[in-house]
Amino acid sequence: MSSNINLNLQSSDNYYIILRADKLLKSKDVTFQIKNFEIPSMEIQSADVKVLQNVIKFPSQGIMSYAPLELEVLLDDNLNSYLELAKWINRLKDPEKLLQAHIGSFEPNNMRRDDHPLVQIINSSNQHLIEYRDLDVYTTDRQHIGNFRFNFVDSWISKISGLKLDAQEAKYITFNVTFYYLYMRVFDSNNNQIIPQLDTVQKEAF
Repeated sequence: MSSNINLNLQSSDNYYIILRADKLLKSKDVTFQIKNFEIPSMEIQSADVKVLQNVIKFPSQGIMSYAPLELEVLLDDNLNSYLELAKWINRLKDPEKLLQAHIGSFEPNNMRRDDHPLVQIINSSNQHLIEYRDLDVYTTDRQHIGNFRFNFVDSWISKISGLKLDAQEAKYITFNVTFYYLYMRVFDSNNNQIIPQLDTVQKEAF
């Protein structure tokens, strides 16, 4: 009995990401090496239908959720990987602008702050252009030849961990990053989309 399963095991260092350029903000593609890659989980919410003495679960219409993308990024000598992502998260929520707006509107003698409630201050000083960027994670085989591309559409950075610089540590330094995105697509080495798989009707519609 024949099988087309490739029994060569995946190596743990064959993953890298490309943060795609943002045309609106004129940013460039940026490539990072990552220590590991966990494909996010996908979930369809179920709808319960009572049948006699039993309950049957069916996929509910139009509801599908993706877990956040969690990556452990390898730090380069010049801290470029960390600084690039740190600048991105600061562009989403400018803490300096937000704090200055709050301090400028703060009245210490007005205990009730009716004229400048905190919610109003935050809302008025927190209108920043949201920077969405496609994020591609590439997996490669033992010869470091690309075999799959995981494309996370319109992603945005949600969390970046602290950075511990230790002169006594001989291993690679890493930091963790969390991204949210609209949905995930998967392409093979020939750039054919295999997830979600588009049938003929869908291709014609697009």
